Amino acid sequence: MRAAAGPDAPELLELYTCFPVVPKMARRVLGLPGTAPISVTGGLTFHGAPFNSFMAHAAAMMVRRLRDGGSAGEGGGGAGLLYGQGGHLTSHHALLLGRDAAPADAMLRPFDVNPPQRPPPPVIAEAQGRARLESVTIPFNPDGTPARGTAVLRRPDGARTLASVAADDSATLALLMAPDRSAVGHEGRLVPGADGLQRWVA
Repeated sequence: MRAAAGPDAPELLELYTCFPVVPKMARRVLGLPGTAPISVTGGLTFHGAPFNSFMAHAAAMMVRRLRDGGSAGEGGGGAGLLYGQGGHLTSHHALLLGRDAAPADAMLRPFDVNPPQRPPPPVIAEAQGRARLESVTIPFNPDGTPARGTAVLRRPDGARTLASVAADDSATLALLMAPDRSAVGHEGRLVPGADGLQRWVA
């Protein structure tokens, strides 16, 4: 992305399109207008889905477009940028292709823009006391009522733990399913459950 920004930006782009936020983010970093074409292949949405080796097909299409002259016309120079990402926008990969070989002193070396990964927090199977909500999932019964909740929680000491939310805990479930605000970050308490599973109560 660093090499592709500015007045010498590539004429052809393939910005990974798994979710709209990804090409929008990449387009903003490159300083491109909202009308700029972002795919030589048609986009992942029209190619099937993830796991269909979309970027491999995109690379092949990019090479074909560059061999045909790119957007600069037959015989023109032209360059193409392929950008892909993974994780939660945490893993970035880019490939810059051109019709002509780059000078040896202009070759970019691989570099890592991702911050160093911190070790994950310890996981404690059983705990009591205060715990803050990090994530939750709620399966529903066929009649539309919540069956239970499963919450990932962070204790004050930094450790993670897992707890259930009882189906009859209407107050906690209402908080978790509120349509106007997220419950992530809400603090509650861990209590023993009758079924042997620890419960989280908001």
